[in-house]
Amino acid sequence: MNEPSGSDNRQQSNPRRQINMLLTLLLTLVLAAPVTFQLVTAFADQTVRLWQGMYFSTMQHDIQLALDIAGASHSGTILVYGNNSGATGSMQLNIPAGVTLIWTAELAGNADDPAGMIVLQGSGRFEIAEGAAIESTHPGSIAISVLAGNPDLEFTITGGTIHASADNSCALNLASGSAILSGGEVLVSGASSTAVLLDSAELLVTDQAILRCQGAEDTVLRVIDGKATISGGSIEVSGLHSKGVLTAENPVTISGGRISVTGSDSFGVYSEVAQVRISGGRLEANAPGSIAVATASGQISITGGSITAAVDSSSALFAHQGEITITGGTVTATEDGSHAVTLTGFGACVYLAGTVVGPSVVVGNEGGIVLEVNPGEPSDARAQSLLPSDGLTVQAVSESKGDFYLYYWSLAQNTPTIIILYPTQLSLKRIVWNSEIPNSLL
Repeated sequence: MNEPSGSDNRQQSNPRRQINMLLTLLLTLVLAAPVTFQLVTAFADQTVRLWQGMYFSTMQHDIQLALDIAGASHSGTILVYGNNSGATGSMQLNIPAGVTLIWTAELAGNADDPAGMIVLQGSGRFEIAEGAAIESTHPGSIAISVLAGNPDLEFTITGGTIHASADNSCALNLASGSAILSGGEVLVSGASSTAVLLDSAELLVTDQAILRCQGAEDTVLRVIDGKATISGGSIEVSGLHSKGVLTAENPVTISGGRISVTGSDSFGVYSEVAQVRISGGRLEANAPGSIAVATASGQISITGGSITAAVDSSSALFAHQGEITITGGTVTATEDGSHAVTLTGFGACVYLAGTVVGPSVVVGNEGGIVLEVNPGEPSDARAQSLLPSDGLTVQAVSESKGDFYLYYWSLAQNTPTIIILYPTQLSLKRIVWNSEIPNSLL
């Protein structure tokens, strides 16, 4: 009987060999599992470098890959550094929950996407840090945009700059999430541009943050929707016919920091119908025709801080048909021809209680004007018929000041009440003045 050949022996041993190989592979995978997890964890913290000539598509790919790897472990920090200028396009980045993307790179691009040059979404954290310089050079573009529908995304600026340099552009668009600006600088230098656009987000400006505009008809912070709080930092308005803070209906709270207007015919804060609450900080009108705080028909509530009209023809406070309530702080007109409070329309009124309103208004330079109104000829007979009959004695009655009459009534020595009469509305408002009325007003 013939013996089996060698090849037959090998064929008979193949099943055993295959089983051994499978067992070896399974054992290798089991032993390597901790190593694999360690590698994922190690790669959660990564760096991505931008270089000259790099396309936006490549930037997006490299950064998003690092974010996705970090997102697998729900932790980690991605650092973007380097520099790139002249690229055209945009990038969209999704930051996973638990992941932080820190940007220190210099990027100057020609963003052709109306959504923005850097478009953010997700539930993680994005930080602009020291050394960063992001500039969008395309007219009508947005440098950085947080898309709507991302309520958990955190945006922070601790250093660096965000700059939109063309006309009709925006440096930072916040359509959702929360943002804390504690350092660095956000600015626009083209005309008709907005440094920060707040829409359905929550914003805090604090510490050493600088927000400013340089072009004509610019806005530093425009509030469409959301919550805006200013507790520190600096808002600088140097362009003509520009606004520092512009809000239509959403209230703005100011408890610190500085808002300075150096552009002629510009506003530090302008409210259409919203309430502006000021409890601290410094607000200064430092250019002819400028106004520190104004409202069309909203409310301005002042409990602290200082508001100053520092040059000729400037105003500290202005109301057309709104209300100004002052219960703390100081409102000052420091130069001849400057105005502490200006009222220009029917229904505008100012309430003072427990505060001294500026040296130029009360005890200082008599060039300051307490109230200025549009010219008109209200009926003196109608005005007399509306005077209160509660036992107050008349200290003085002013001459006609346009659409308003000002009547001064003595409640006690050195604590008079000012009655502002609205002849056209058959109503009056009472103001408690915590100081002597200056002779120039009597």
